[in-house]
Amino acid sequence: MVGKMKMGKNFMLVKHGINRFLFLFLVLSIILPTAVSAATGTLYITSSPSGATIQIDGVAVGGSKGDGTTPQSFPDTWEGSHTVRLTKTGYDAYSTTVTVKPGQTTSVNGKLNPTATQQPGFGALVALIGLGAVAFLVVRKH
Repeated sequence: MVGKMKMGKNFMLVKHGINRFLFLFLVLSIILPTAVSAATGTLYITSSPSGATIQIDGVAVGGSKGDGTTPQSFPDTWEGSHTVRLTKTGYDAYSTTVTVKPGQTTSVNGKLNPTATQQPGFGALVALIGLGAVAFLVVRKH
């Protein structure tokens, strides 16, 4: 009876199956977004100076601007503890751990300190001054 399906029991099963599927789909489409948004918050990251590269939990991120540098907003960040690391050429890295709470904005403002660098040739300058002092004393003695 492949070609001749009777309207009756088989049709009703398909009809009820679709109705159950649609009902389940509608319920999940309402519940899931609410459950996901309830478990997320916003992470807002700035730095001084701005333009630092951002890593969250060890992963380079794009954020709302897409370029992965401060200032940047990260909506829909999962709740819980996250490590934020900021780096910029010429500055020491900044790292902190923050806790994101559902439905709230957590702010991070990283103060980047310039990297301490030794001036090139400083050791040579000290050596030259020392040699000059010795030469001066030798010449003066004679």
